[in-house]
Amino acid sequence: MAGRVTIDINYGDAAWEERKHPRKRGKFAKKGEEQPGQGRQPGQGQQPAPRQGQGQEPKQGRVGVQASGIHAAEALKAQWSSQSKFRTAQDVIAAASGDQDKLAKAATAIGRLTGAEVSNPGVKSPERIAEKLSRPGRTPQKITDVVRLGFKVSSPAQADKIVKELGSRFEVADEGWAVTKAGYFDRKLILRMPGGSLGEVQLWEPTVLEIKEHRGHALYTQMQKLPQNDPRHAQLEEQSRQLYGAVRSRLGPTWKALLGNLGS
Repeated sequence: MAGRVTIDINYGDAAWEERKHPRKRGKFAKKGEEQPGQGRQPGQGQQPAPRQGQGQEPKQGRVGVQASGIHAAEALKAQWSSQSKFRTAQDVIAAASGDQDKLAKAATAIGRLTGAEVSNPGVKSPERIAEKLSRPGRTPQKITDVVRLGFKVSSPAQADKIVKELGSRFEVADEGWAVTKAGYFDRKLILRMPGGSLGEVQLWEPTVLEIKEHRGHALYTQMQKLPQNDPRHAQLEEQSRQLYGAVRSRLGPTWKALLGNLGS
């Protein structure tokens, strides 16, 4: 099946951030998460967690889905960050273009293979990189979305195929599907690229992404400007839950089963 490949869609640096705020962790994230280096291939059953003292070191420099689930993925991402050769923003920028090209080339092939639409916003701007590095505790090694790209997926199964194909080309940490407190959901992967960048791939259900672009992100932006204890924050969050909830109520049974397993 030939996929539609789009290389010039840019949802904006701000829109890319929406997944970053607190997420609900569903049943898949709470039980039987793999440790780094013990990731499963999509479609396989969960492997039991290793006993204490029997964990395996993550594979370095070898392609594959090396971690699955939010906790294991975060641990592997932290390890990759600690091993990074980047020390300055210029180091990040210098590697980003080549790594983005490699990711875009792979994504184009995967889109054609799986039938998924690819959206490539290009590398994060130097201005946004500088803004990120100005935040407390942020270092060049910890930036994970200078290189980034997304797929619109028609089903969870199609997403699994994309993850498997990415894992055949890159080192992958799969955070899995997650739902934010505001009702938005997607699946996120972190890739360690050949040039040293940590790249981010997001997988989106198309109608949820459409709502995010046209209305959801505006609510998110307003919430970001308010303290958590401001009553207006809770009101905006409830509006967002209702917005995404209306969309999700119209999704097909496979999506509803996924969301049910995520506790949403």
